[in-house]
Amino acid sequence: MRSSKLKSKIIVGVLSASLVTSLLPSYSFAQTSYKKSKVAYEQGNDCNKCEPLSQESYNNLVSNFGEPVNVQDTDNGFKIGMEIAKSNLEEKAIITESGLIKNFYTSATEAGVSEEAFNSFESSIGQLNEMVHKGEISFGNSLFDINLPRTNLSTSINQLDIQSAATPRGSVYKFNNDQAIKLQKLIAGGATIAAIASYFGIPAIIAAGLSALAAGAGICNWNSRGFIFLYMGPGIFTCTPL
Repeated sequence: MRSSKLKSKIIVGVLSASLVTSLLPSYSFAQTSYKKSKVAYEQGNDCNKCEPLSQESYNNLVSNFGEPVNVQDTDNGFKIGMEIAKSNLEEKAIITESGLIKNFYTSATEAGVSEEAFNSFESSIGQLNEMVHKGEISFGNSLFDINLPRTNLSTSINQLDIQSAATPRGSVYKFNNDQAIKLQKLIAGGATIAAIASYFGIPAIIAAGLSALAAGAGICNWNSRGFIFLYMGPGIFTCTPL
């Protein structure tokens, strides 16, 4: 298994409107606190005591964003994700002058992968190119050189504020402990957005946010009970432990 090639470049922006409506306790968008949280986590500074989501906070989250999507977990999905990660589909992908992604290969046979893996990769390319057109993501010289403009990332820190006036209704995804472990294995195996999206059957934008969090302070599976991932609009991601 090759070493991880993920080299996400996270450019932190400033929210344009006032932050209102606290939803979850102990979570924040402040990047300085985010970095402090990473240090505390790596040093084992009471991270096992990270407060899980309370029922009240969960109810508030559902009220604002809807019921979390229970992420699918299938052996076939994991097989496809790992097949993409172990192949050179992502490594060989071409970033055109306009910033769009183009598959280096024209067929599954040429790429040396299954039809299912090839088609899944093609689907991810289509989603990523839509994100490029919207200005939600861009790439450097490869799929491993990810840039999420105006990105705000957060993990377990002080307080999560939602830009309710300017942020559209978001998406909430629930990962159990086993899925969180598999996500970490995928990333360690060299998986990028396409492989992650293929395995979990999630949109490319969600996979991009997970990749960004994993490349920073890490996903929020600190209590070994899984985590909830929240996408609140372009460039705004957070996770909270269960």
